[in-house]
Amino acid sequence: MNFGNWLKDQQKLAYHITFKHLLPSIQNKGLLPNKPEDYAGELKGVFLFKTIDDAENALTNWLGERIEDLEEKAGFEFEELLLTIDISNLNCINGAGYELVCLNVIPPNRIINITPI
Repeated sequence: MNFGNWLKDQQKLAYHITFKHLLPSIQNKGLLPNKPEDYAGELKGVFLFKTIDDAENALTNWLGERIEDLEEKAGFEFEELLLTIDISNLNCINGAGYELVCLNVIPPNRIINITPI
């Protein structure tokens, strides 16, 4: 058995979109549970996408609109990043059909890839 393939099979991946200027803090403290300002629920967590397709769909729809609103308020454009996260054995629950919500801090060492968008 190839150890690399075995390890990959053991990992459960999810995806998070963030802004490049937040990366130093994320790499230091991890992803911290939060409640988005426009979120109607009470749940505080780290909101993740189940698939890359779900993340891309959000960017071309509701999340893209939210980012445009934030950029308009800030007066400049943000650089977005797609974080690939190993969520194996983390306390995550199903959110909307396309999302997972992790209820605890996601440590920086769980980020296994960072991709500019």
